Amino acid sequence: MPEKSNNRVADEVTEAINRKSIKAENLMMSGLDLIEKFVTDLTKIKPKDIGKSKGVDNDFKK
Repeated sequence: MPEKSNNRVADEVTEAINRKSIKAENLMMSGLDLIEKFVTDLTKIKPKDIGKSKGVDNDFKK
């Protein structure tokens, strides 16, 4: 923890900024983890699986 200054208000502002910065970093990291998982799941889908998941018939091929 940084050394306390003689200015109590400045110390409180610094601590508040540090807390908010940590919360923002955690939020961004969890968001990036979700995006990474989503992209990974998308890369696992094969083109033939897309038609099955949407319930598309093979009528278009006929």
